[in-house]
Amino acid sequence: MRHHYLENRDIVLFSYQPWDNAVGFNFKDLALEFAKKNRVLFVNRALDYLTAFLKRDDASVQSRLLAFKSGQNELIEVSPNLFVYNPRVILKSINSIPVSTIHDYFSNQNIKNLSVELRKMIQTLGMNRIILINDNDFIRGLYLPKYLDYDAYIYYLRDYMLGIKSHLRHGPRHEHALMTKVNLVTANSVALADYAKEFNPNSFNVGQGCELSLFSKDSFALPPEMAAIHGPKIGYVGALSQSNLDYLLLEKLAREIPEAQLVFVGSADETFAHSVLKQMPNVHFLGLKRPEELPAYIHGFDVCIHPQKISELTTGNFPRKIIEYLAAGKPTIAIKTQTMEECGQYLLLSETADEFVNMVRYSLNNLQSLHEPSKILGRKKYAFSHTWDKSAGLIGDAYHQVMEEDKFFSL
Repeated sequence: MRHHYLENRDIVLFSYQPWDNAVGFNFKDLALEFAKKNRVLFVNRALDYLTAFLKRDDASVQSRLLAFKSGQNELIEVSPNLFVYNPRVILKSINSIPVSTIHDYFSNQNIKNLSVELRKMIQTLGMNRIILINDNDFIRGLYLPKYLDYDAYIYYLRDYMLGIKSHLRHGPRHEHALMTKVNLVTANSVALADYAKEFNPNSFNVGQGCELSLFSKDSFALPPEMAAIHGPKIGYVGALSQSNLDYLLLEKLAREIPEAQLVFVGSADETFAHSVLKQMPNVHFLGLKRPEELPAYIHGFDVCIHPQKISELTTGNFPRKIIEYLAAGKPTIAIKTQTMEECGQYLLLSETADEFVNMVRYSLNNLQSLHEPSKILGRKKYAFSHTWDKSAGLIGDAYHQVMEEDKFFSL
């Protein structure tokens, strides 16, 4: 399929996640993709006073504080046509303000102050006819149109953030209002696109991209700590968080299939760090690894799992790890959601904890069949269709469709 890409434009990316996040994220990959055909300014998430104090020892926070105090690292050209901007401003910490009118007043003031600095940087780079794309930052992003000039405003929706406790008070009215103001919404799953259509008819599913070059090798050396684990390995890669994962299901799985070795690669929150899982002999926590190390761990799994907890926060999300599992050719078991159904025949989907455990048991009993070359090839082919080029192309298609219709109806 040929796409109508965004080309030869100035694009400002306004992100909820900072550029120097410890793990990869969609908007960073899209920034790199857009920069192949456009000039891109990635606005690093501005510090607020509370974050600057509580995380003052964090390297990424120190880098942004240096930009604020001295101007060093204010603008970094990370690759041709791609600039990362660390704003020379620290915002008021307002999330705990309970009164909506007071919260909104200070939120507006925050963005007014940030926009003064951002406009200076846009002028320095000589950017014009800007396409502004906002990644999930509905609190700060709501007020941007008041203070910036642009040709089009796109909201990129890749997570249902309203399920996070800190956003329960002010998040819904801000995100809903923002989606009515932007020219279009692009989402990385059908479920999130359907949600966005409630507020903006110009809402599109642009799919989940993934950087899979690390998975293209034919073979990987098994990490020593994986080699030391004997028995069939049931693996999960990613942050272990009780808000996203069903740890009771995992305890049930470890208890009912003791011959299976559950291997977790990623950081663990307090719930997981102090759960019964830590005491079970067939459960192994290997900790956080560098992105380039992950393919070797995934290739060492016999079966991959995604034991997602069903909630508003998770049901519409499209986890990148699913594509990475399939890129390694691995049989994968996941909890059934509308988003996981997009992967269709390439996943084993369960609706209950009992079904999940039974599917793991079935997989262990049928490893040879599940690892037939034709099935591995099918999973890989499907995974490698999830490129950032395709996702950026679909964003371009959506943009041109909406903006050309606007031009037509304005004649």
